[in-house]
Amino acid sequence: MTLKLEPYHLPSQELGYVTEIQSDASGGQQTPEDPGNWAAALGQRKNCGQPKGAEGFELLQLAGGTFNSRQCAWSTLQKEGKAVFEAFVNFDVYVRGTHIYLIVDSRVLFWMFRTKDPMVARWYSFIQTFDFEMVHFSSEENALCDALTRCVSI
Repeated sequence: MTLKLEPYHLPSQELGYVTEIQSDASGGQQTPEDPGNWAAALGQRKNCGQPKGAEGFELLQLAGGTFNSRQCAWSTLQKEGKAVFEAFVNFDVYVRGTHIYLIVDSRVLFWMFRTKDPMVARWYSFIQTFDFEMVHFSSEENALCDALTRCVSI
């Protein structure tokens, strides 16, 4: 299942605005009953160098989903990689051709290019078509996506 909310406005193309994608994945209990979730947020900041925390963040759009019964057994790299891949797929029209910051809370993604997993390698080759800079935030700083991945499904 994938959730996508329409933006209340589009990313600004004015000078001084920085566009960013924040993503996260949670493992849940790694069972079919609680397989875990992924979430991504598209946003922007004005007059900001490299993003820090939630200060000045303007939310533009959200996307998220739940892992299926097969995906619940995936490794951390696979789950976090899926979240990043889905973020770029969902926000493609808003970020293609623009330099953006990709905010992640898992350092394992910084080594995604070394993977031997063909699925993760395909995702990595897709996200390399974008102009982005990956930045690590702690889970506390990446609170929006961290909270969304822990939402209870009803």
